[in-house]
Amino acid sequence: MTEYKEYFDKIKEFKKSLDAESEIEASNKDIVFKSFLDNLFKGTVQQVPILKERESKQQLQQESFTQSDDQAFAGLINKTKFNQHPDIVLLAIYYLVKCKNYTGVTLSEIEEQYRSALIKKSSNTRMFINVNKKKGYIMDAEPKEDKSAWVLTRDGLNYIEEVLANGS
Repeated sequence: MTEYKEYFDKIKEFKKSLDAESEIEASNKDIVFKSFLDNLFKGTVQQVPILKERESKQQLQQESFTQSDDQAFAGLINKTKFNQHPDIVLLAIYYLVKCKNYTGVTLSEIEEQYRSALIKKSSNTRMFINVNKKKGYIMDAEPKEDKSAWVLTRDGLNYIEEVLANGS
């Protein structure tokens, strides 16, 4: 049990600092905390004792907070302040391709991102995909399991990264 005490302490300390953080909405704190746990344990419980020690607990907390905020789809929506479906659809594709390394994104995967961010899905997501295709922000990818899939174009990537850099 003593070999796990270090991890319990890290979890407790991170949770305490996360609760004190005022810039993160309460609904996103759970996502940040889950990502922290995923990063801390990276794999199965059997691997926990052999994880390498980080330089300090504060560095670990900062890395986990930054990574999860940048990678969580809900965090990206908050960062961009997107509230229109064409932009949210484009952001979902960006998130899955850039952050999760998907080679193409299907309609159901986009709609799953809506659910993960606790946003009511669009009643016509395919129409917003077509809007982004017409703008030149996305293009067809290789079908996945006989389903249509899309990826970002250079213009779409530049648009999202510019918005992320400017904060809106």
